[in-house]
Amino acid sequence: MILVFTSMATFSNLVVSMGDILRTFCRTTGNLLHPTLLNYVPYFVVLALMWWKVGRIGPRDLGLDRSRLPAAIRWVLGFWVAAQLGFAAIHLGHVSINPVWDWGLEASTTIGYLLGQLFGNAMCEELFWRAFVMTQLAALLHHRGWRPNRALIAAVFLSSILFALSHIPSDLALDRSLSEILVHQAAALGGGLVLSWLYALSGNLFLVVGIHSLINNPVSLFDGYDTPWGKAFFAFGPPVLLTLLALRKRRS
Repeated sequence: MILVFTSMATFSNLVVSMGDILRTFCRTTGNLLHPTLLNYVPYFVVLALMWWKVGRIGPRDLGLDRSRLPAAIRWVLGFWVAAQLGFAAIHLGHVSINPVWDWGLEASTTIGYLLGQLFGNAMCEELFWRAFVMTQLAALLHHRGWRPNRALIAAVFLSSILFALSHIPSDLALDRSLSEILVHQAAALGGGLVLSWLYALSGNLFLVVGIHSLINNPVSLFDGYDTPWGKAFFAFGPPVLLTLLALRKRRS
């Protein structure tokens, strides 16, 4: 199933999303329907059929528990607001509104890309790598005699490594250099570890999808979010959130 997912990811990202027909269709919607969303439709069809018909796995088994959605919205919005306030505080007196919010094509494209992350790329990757692969590995190792904590730790690391490696075909197809691939692999592995522990601690897949989406598309109110400071916040912000969740879980 991992091979199926990786093959579909490579084909979808490099063939389907780059196709003129899909991009022309998306432009007619002002990119509110973004390729990042539409090219993941085949994933959900194939994966849903495999989970439902073959594995007898339902939405709640994959972490899609509607009762957890309000908490996820609060956490993700809080994370986003903290990013905006932090940026404004550091650049006090030198803050300008991001030009994409002139409500032209750039604004709708930015919103469409975020929706594409929430309901496409981030949702699909989190469903597969965290809710399915990580939990199944932990269950398998526990079934083979591993203690629950050790099984979970091993599953987090193994699924994160596989998550990072799944990006290599796209890296090669995009003709990235070896150094670029290594940097990308390190970032994907680090991100995978943080997102895996966020899911393990919170049990809230909606939260992890939201954080994953903001990492890929920060959607800043202010100009300059792609500066080193902005990138640093969205690189180190999730580990801080992970620490807060860990402290909260320990107190409870």
